[in-house]
Amino acid sequence: MSASLTHQIALQWIEAFNEKDIDRLVGLYAEDAEHFSPKLKIAKPETEGLVKGHAALRDWWLGAYNRLPTLFYKLQTVTADNNRVF
Repeated sequence: MSASLTHQIALQWIEAFNEKDIDRLVGLYAEDAEHFSPKLKIAKPETEGLVKGHAALRDWWLGAYNRLPTLFYKLQTVTADNNRVF
């Protein structure tokens, strides 16, 4: 994955999240994507911190919007490999 592509994906993710466009945000993930978060493990212990697939990702990010309505992201650094962008 090229640096310019990973940068573009990161910008699209941040824009979708900050605009609270859940469909666009979830659409950036593969259907079988997995997301791990220590915060998820605390909020939903039954998940052991891991959600899988679009439906679970949608639920997690909608919950984030509700829990933290002023949360927004700003791009600082992009790290990526063939399977993920951080």
